[in-house]
Amino acid sequence: MNSKSIIRISLVSILFTIFLSSCKKEELTETPVNNDPILNMTLIEPPNNSTIISNSPEIKWAQYPDAVSYQAVLSADANFITTHYIDSTGDFLSIVIPAGLLQTNIYYYWKVRAVLGNSNFSKWSETRRFRMLLNPPAAPVLLSPANNSNGIPFLPLFDWENSFTAEIYRLQLSLNQNFSQLVLDSGNIPVSTLQAPYFILNTGTSYFWRVNASNSNGASTGDWSQIFQFTTVNGPHPSSISGRITFADNNFIQPINVYFIGVYKTDNWPPEGLTPDFLDSLTIKFINNVYFADYSINNIANGNYHVTVYTQTGSLVNVLKFKSVYGCDTNRVLFSNCALNSPGTVSIINGNGINNINMLSWADSTKNIF
Repeated sequence: MNSKSIIRISLVSILFTIFLSSCKKEELTETPVNNDPILNMTLIEPPNNSTIISNSPEIKWAQYPDAVSYQAVLSADANFITTHYIDSTGDFLSIVIPAGLLQTNIYYYWKVRAVLGNSNFSKWSETRRFRMLLNPPAAPVLLSPANNSNGIPFLPLFDWENSFTAEIYRLQLSLNQNFSQLVLDSGNIPVSTLQAPYFILNTGTSYFWRVNASNSNGASTGDWSQIFQFTTVNGPHPSSISGRITFADNNFIQPINVYFIGVYKTDNWPPEGLTPDFLDSLTIKFINNVYFADYSINNIANGNYHVTVYTQTGSLVNVLKFKSVYGCDTNRVLFSNCALNSPGTVSIINGNGINNINMLSWADSTKNIF
């Protein structure tokens, strides 16, 4: 091969190398084409983890380029699996949530995406959450029992005016004005009244009461009301029947402590084989040649009752022998049907106690009424 051929081959190699180098440079600088949306939806308000003082909040988001419409979803579930309170699509940038649709003091989650047409969507926005709270209700205005009232029965109806936006109330009853000795502390009251429970008030005693109101499922509580004071009626111990049992003979069953005073509802009569609705044992005394027992049965619900003296004998609890019935002459009851058909009736009304329910009773085990 001559020298001209060698030079010609070298030039061709150099030119080919230069051509390849230029092609690689162009390939490295080429930018790929990506037509997928790269923008994210932007939420405006409310801010994440916010508390809204309104029962009709508004959610807002920013406009998305080329959006045909928007889909907004709101749920109490952060994963949006359970009930959607809102799942709405339309050409709008905000939604006012209707009053009454959502509950207060519960977190709700929301997100939005753009509808781009042809079954295309943007990516979902971030998920935000908010809760609604209302301003606390005003302090309730107390009505009854009236302030500084006297002679109040033992089952009064506490009453106060409705407080606007109130959902629940709390009532406190105390023996003193600073409420350090609470007799009653009742919350979650859905209405503006409360019937006093049985057996919490005593006779001739002064009490103080107050009420506050809450909404937002208890998260917003207003001030306490004015403090009212009242005094209960004088008389026997509330919800009690008391009196004296005098025994007509001294032939007591031994041991002597097996005598009882029993109170039966009138629809639980005659009492044979039935234990009383309320009862207490009798402590029998012997003074001035008389056997007697003073008694007081407390915490008896309102109603009509028959009162009887009985003994409990035998190995079974319900083996009862009745010695006396209130309203019937014990000395003559063996010769009448008074105890069965027309015994005396004692009525507990409004928790008032009844005293002087006195009876003459047999002690002798052979003289039973039932």
